[in-house]
Amino acid sequence: YTQTRLSVLKPYQRTDTNAHDRNKQAELAQGVTASVLISSETGSNSLFTAIARLQPGSELPLHTHSISEVIVPLSDTLIATVENRRYRLGRLDALHAPATIAHGLKNAGDAEAACFVAFATGSPDREWVDGPGNVEERV
Repeated sequence: YTQTRLSVLKPYQRTDTNAHDRNKQAELAQGVTASVLISSETGSNSLFTAIARLQPGSELPLHTHSISEVIVPLSDTLIATVENRRYRLGRLDALHAPATIAHGLKNAGDAEAACFVAFATGSPDREWVDGPGNVEERV
């Protein structure tokens, strides 16, 4: 019998000595920002989570990651493109974007939309890719 030590990641607590500011939003594209919840900067090398916010009509262009991503919409107005297929996502649906597969998001609503994203690494990478050819609508 081997006892495993569990690590518990607590929500980030800002103090004056923290270099990382959880309230800071990174701009990913025009009208698209992300607020990091857990990352290598908060002490996790194996988990990255964030809340992405998309302004009305804004789009996160097609991109890939070297590791898979899970996207959970917190609103009903997001449209995802994955492997030349377009899907309308409902609130709390879960979308898995496999590693190296091009994917993107668009807010089709007239109010801000948000989603929770997670990666099995503390610092995910991103590579922008050219737009899709023919897209199959599955909306």
